[in-house]
Order: sequence, then C-alpha cells, then structure tokens
Amino acid sequence: MHSIKHPSLSFYLGLIVVVLGFISLRMPPVDSFWSMTLAPLLLVLGYLVLLPLGLWPRCSEPNHESTAGEDVSTSRFAGLGVFALALITYCLTLWPGPRWWDSAGYIASSITMGVDSAPGSLLLQLIGRLFSVLTFITSPAVRLNVMIALATAAAVTVVYFTIVRMLRAVSVKEAPDQTAIVAGSLLASLTLAFAVSVWSHAIFTNPYGLSLLCAAVLFYLAVRWWEDPDAESAGNLLLLAVFVLGLDVSVHRSNILFIPGFLVVVLLRRPRLLTSGRLWLGGVLLFMLGLSLQSFNMFRAQLDPWINMSDPDTLAGLWDYLALKQSGVAAFGTDLLQRNGPVWSTQIKHEYLRYLGWNFVGFDHATLGVKWNGMYGLPLVVGLVGMVCHFFRDYRQALRVLAMFLSVSVVAIIYLNVPENYFRKMDRHFMASYMIFTVWIGYGCYTVIRYLPRLFGERALVVWLVSLLLVIALPLNALFANWKINDQSGNYTPLEFGRNLLKTCEPGAILITGGDSDTFPLWYLQLVEGYRTDVTCLNYSLMNTEWHLRTRLKFEPDIPWSLTEESLLDLNVRAVDSHTVTIYTTGRDSLPVEFIVAPTFNDQFLLVADQVFLDIIQTNRWRRPVYISVGMTGRIPLGLDQFLRLDGFAYRLVPDSAKRTNYTALKHNVFEEFSYRGLGGEALLDQVSQDMTNSYRPALLTLNRYLVEQGDSASVKKLDALMHSLWPGE
Repeated sequence: MHSIKHPSLSFYLGLIVVVLGFISLRMPPVDSFWSMTLAPLLLVLGYLVLLPLGLWPRCSEPNHESTAGEDVSTSRFAGLGVFALALITYCLTLWPGPRWWDSAGYIASSITMGVDSAPGSLLLQLIGRLFSVLTFITSPAVRLNVMIALATAAAVTVVYFTIVRMLRAVSVKEAPDQTAIVAGSLLASLTLAFAVSVWSHAIFTNPYGLSLLCAAVLFYLAVRWWEDPDAESAGNLLLLAVFVLGLDVSVHRSNILFIPGFLVVVLLRRPRLLTSGRLWLGGVLLFMLGLSLQSFNMFRAQLDPWINMSDPDTLAGLWDYLALKQSGVAAFGTDLLQRNGPVWSTQIKHEYLRYLGWNFVGFDHATLGVKWNGMYGLPLVVGLVGMVCHFFRDYRQALRVLAMFLSVSVVAIIYLNVPENYFRKMDRHFMASYMIFTVWIGYGCYTVIRYLPRLFGERALVVWLVSLLLVIALPLNALFANWKINDQSGNYTPLEFGRNLLKTCEPGAILITGGDSDTFPLWYLQLVEGYRTDVTCLNYSLMNTEWHLRTRLKFEPDIPWSLTEESLLDLNVRAVDSHTVTIYTTGRDSLPVEFIVAPTFNDQFLLVADQVFLDIIQTNRWRRPVYISVGMTGRIPLGLDQFLRLDGFAYRLVPDSAKRTNYTALKHNVFEEFSYRGLGGEALLDQVSQDMTNSYRPALLTLNRYLVEQGDSASVKKLDALMHSLWPGE
C-alpha cells in the first residue's frame, strides 16, 4: 500500500535502545544503578522518543492557505499561552504531597521501581522515576505531582492544535478568519483545562493526566490522517496510533475504547484500507510492540522489589496481572452482556450524564450532583450549538467526530459496566469524551466569533467584544466556578494522617492496616521519606495473598510468626469451628489470655489473613507492640475488640481487657505529637479527606469525655478549641 512507508533509522535505533533497557532492567541487585536509573532512561527514550519518531510519516502538511507565515506564528503563540495558563493554574492548586487511594502507592512504586497494584500505570512509574531523579523540586511527591500537571497541560495544548487544524479544514473553502480560528480553539481548550474532572486529576499523581495526553495524541493522529489519507506515508499515522494504543495499556488502557471510533473513521474515509493485509499485519505487530513494555513488570518482579503486587514474575502471572484476576474482574470486559446495574438510571444518567454535567454545567461539591448555577450550563450550550453548526458546515467531518465521541462515551458506558451505588467516582474514565465534546465548543465559539459580527457590519470592535464575552462565559466562568473545589494546595491530610498513625506506635511496633488510604501513605512515608521505618506495616487484605506474605518474609525477617517459605505453600482458607485460643505472656506473674476465635468467612472458614494474624499474636506473646489502625474500626479481626486499647489513631492489642484507653498516651499524642496541618484551613477538602479525617473524632471525643470526668477544665477548653479549628461550624 503506497501510503505506508518503512520506518526511518530512528525506529530501528529505538528497538536497540529498548532491548538494552530490558537487559539493564534484569541486572541485579534490585536497587542497582542499571535497574533503577539506566533501564527507565533507556526504556523511556526508546518507547516514547525513538520509536514514535521512526514511525512519524515523512509527508508535508496539507496545503491550507491559513497555515502560512504570521498566522502560524499567532497560532503557535496562542498554543504556548494555553500550555502556560493551564500549567500555572495546576501548579498553584497542586497537592503538596500524595493524595489518598493509589496516589501514594504510585509515588512509592515510581521512586522504588516496584510493581504497583494491577493493572498498574507503568509509564507513569518510568517517567516518574526519571522525574524524581532529574528534578529537584521540594519533595518527591510534589515532583511527581508536577509531572502530571505538565502532562495534562500538554494534553490540553494538543487539543488546542487539533481544533485549530479542524477549523482550518472547514474554512478552507472560504477566506479563513484566523482570529476566529485561534480564538475558538483557545477558548475551547482552556474550558477543557478548567473542567472539574480534568483539573482535579491534573494536580496529584495518577495515570489520568497521561491517559488524557494519549487520548489527545490519538485524536490528533486521526485528524491528521483524515485530512489527506492518500498523502505519502499517511498510513504511518494509523500505524503510529496503533502503537500508542499498545503503549496506553501501560498508562491506564482506557483509550483502547478509541478502536471502534478509528474503525468507523477509516470506513467513512477509505473503506478499502480495512482489507489491507499490510495494514493489519503492521498494526498487530506495532500494538504488540507497544504492549511489550508490560514485560517490565515481569522482569522487575523477578528481582523481588519491596512493592511487588501480585508478583507477575512469569508470563502466566503477567497475564493474570493485566487481566485483573486477583480482583475478580472478567478479563478485559468479557462479561459485558451481564449488566452490573440499571443501564439508564445508573450507567447512563448517574455515571455518565452526571459527570458530563459536572464539567460543562456545574459541579456541586456538597452533593456530588450537577449545579446549574455553577457555570450556568454555558459550555454545554455552546458545545451543542457547535455540534449543530459542525454538521451544517461539514457533515462528513462531523460524522467522524461523532464516531469518536460515541466510541469513548457510549462504548465506554458499556465497557465499564458500573454497578449501582459504586463507591468511587468514575468521571476519570470519561475524560476522552469530555475532550472530544470540547471540539464542538471550539466550533461554537468559532461560529459566534465568525458570523455574529456580520450583523453589525463586521466591525473589529464587535469581534473583540464577542470574543471577550465568550472568554467570560467559558474559561473564566469555569476557572472561577472550579477554583475553590480544586485548590488542594493546603491539603496535607493524607501525609499527616499517615504520620499521626505512625506516631501512635511505639518503637518496633507491628501496625495492621485495612485499606488503600491507611496503607499507601505509610508506604510513601517509610519507603520514600524514610519516616518511622522501625514500624512494620501489614495490610490485612494483602495478608490473604501468598505473594505479599512471601515479600514480607524477605524484607521483614523480624516479624514474630512461624511462617516459612515452605509452610507458605500450604496456607489456604481453613474450615474451623469456634474455639478458644490461649496466648501465654512472657512475664512469670502474668496470666494467659484466652479468647474465642470464630469462623470469619461464610460462618465456617478462617481466612488466610486471620490465620496469619493469629499466628503473629501467638508467636509474639506480647513482646512487640501490635497496633490496629483506626481505619479498621468496625471490622476488627478475630473478635479482639475487648483487648484493644485506644492510644491515638491506632488501637494497641493488650492482654488486659479492662484497659480500653491509655489516656496518658492519648492526651500526649493529641496535644503534643499529632499534626493537623490541612484540617480546618481554607482548603475545601475532597470527599475522601473528609471521610478519612472523621476517623480522628473517636480519639478526640474519648479524650474529651475523660478530661471532663477528671475536671481538667483547662485541657477541655484546649481540646474544644482544637476541635472547633478542625471542624469549624460544627
């Protein structure tokens, strides 16, 4: 096929660099310069620079009259302005540390080159590792947060240049209006930059900024191809898009949903291409080449890093890792015919249209609903007007955009199959949909700026007034509506929660945590900042897995348990009846402690984590302090509630069931040790921060009751002032 050309020399150089990167990756020890620094550098250089450059088509730009001279300079200058404004906004509202959920885990995995939770975000880790080594911005967490801000600002800028190309294409039949083209593109891209979902994910470490950048690149490649599909090397644009899709599996794999859209675009523009064996063969090979980056996880797992989630050290293990086998999710959405929730009320209305409303109508932070007086729906109205105008001006191009839009919205709804009352917001998975809707906002702005002034004789003053009104109605409107919601520059709650949790523990303690938000911040603090590394943190959920226990055996040899590599293979869910367990103490005068252990699963089984925890308690015999995070309140394992003593933000396991609170330690921790930075300030806390910091209340209220009973009015007054500062207005 004449529109596909052989890759250039840089492609083959990229293959060599990639091979050298994987060789460096396998060189022990796990923390060697070769594996930790050289391998990421070579892999990023190969996959993200040399291979794409080698595939880039050697063809000239379409000959649009408006692409010459001063017009190009104006367009590029405006694009630079879009990038700068987005980046400055993101940096001013950036999280000062890790966020809840996976954010701290991504940072810790990037710094230590670990294997993150499946399916991971490998490109984020590789780029993040280089960014942490090659930059010197305050803390490692802030460095990676800035990296995501850069990626998101770059994505918005790519969207700007894509809209410019599309507007030039529809105006080529008449005298192009460069002012309307640049202004429409700029207004639309900045509206996207300040949309609540895009902005909120641009200010902390997560895969969605990089995913949006991949989506923007894919859409740009589609636009470039359909402008002139018969140009020399134009087919390379499609092959490059397939390579990016393969790479995107190492970002977040959401953009795989572009595939139906690309097929429709090719079918509408050059249907015979779909019968080209050369295109299909090249596409399959390049997709596999992009996907091959995932072998990093297998090679890295073979070196047994500290973070080694799922331990995918074989090809079979890597497949299970990518297919989310441990999570019980069907591989790559193969159970789509069985819907997990009502299609209209949940999956369309609540889990898509609501999010679309957040970004183009207004976001209600209090109710997580659509707020009509947020942005007054102006971006949505302009976008719908633009869509109608697009079909009137160039219905063929509009159909192609619609195909892409449906591919990343309707197909995404089907693929995600969100269950009813799902506990996490899913707006992040639809950012490609918001991005393509922004194209129609650009068309709407272009139409208004281009044609409305004609009613007034096309006076320059009218053009500028119309443009100014659109600036106020769209990007400025979004900026002011969403600033307070997204300004997390004063939100230190994940870091301080983690520090306070570790401060509660005595030296050499064992701390049991329950979920992501009381585990990953601790991993970040210990592995990245080196804080309280004397405390052994064990996640109770992960203790059910063989790979996690094996990793802890290697890195935590002092854990008091009878577990060995050999006995690990025999661990499984065990059928038990309720029975009494006796734990002997080390002191001669101390009486043994007895408690009843009942089945914890289906009223007849004891989970692996329960067996391991029971083994730790029996082997330890109270030698090392054992704590349970307040994050596990309400789900204390093995029915040990009566032997837990509240010492702060963790419960200590004690042999005396009468001592339910250590008031001396609690008072000292609350007044002297704990930090409450980020609480009660001007930062509007996100929902997870509010939920997690509510776990402070039991300790503070318990201390308050004790101080009142003791008649310590000075301390009561001090505590009341503290609580009012943390939760003002309550």
